[in-house]
Amino acid sequence: MQKQGEGGWPLPKTCACCPKPVRKGGGLRLTRGLAFLLLTLSLGVAACTNQDSCLLFNGTDAGITVVRAQRQSGERTVFQVGSNESVLIDAWAFGDYEIRSGDKSWMYSSRLPPVDFVTDRGWGPWARRVFQAQLNRDGRVFLLSPTQTAPVTEPVPQPEGFPLLPR
Repeated sequence: MQKQGEGGWPLPKTCACCPKPVRKGGGLRLTRGLAFLLLTLSLGVAACTNQDSCLLFNGTDAGITVVRAQRQSGERTVFQVGSNESVLIDAWAFGDYEIRSGDKSWMYSSRLPPVDFVTDRGWGPWARRVFQAQLNRDGRVFLLSPTQTAPVTEPVPQPEGFPLLPR
């Protein structure tokens, strides 16, 4: 039977060379546990701070240029998207957009969709929240449900504020 200390807790085993109880790997276990906890928390924070990205499908007959102007800095990012192709635009909500095609130019203010239209992709630092949208020939940008694959001819019922209309 193992000896018991105060409160009935079993005492750790002792070795022949020292009378004090020896805890094998106790400090190492604590270090590994602490490292795991910190890693888990950092990955969780990274996943929680992700902004929604838009997978925008060009449903027009021609290539388009999407110009994103970041609201705070004014920095511009340009995306070239061929007809029936898609582009992933990160941090969608922080920009205003101009879409050019031939002699047409449409301006949009970004708007985030309801969570029903957003899917989580990836894990940890590679995690993304993504929603799909389709630009049609008339300049309207429709949301697609997570189960749809572009191009679609019949969009799902759109939530309030959608489809996005050019200003």
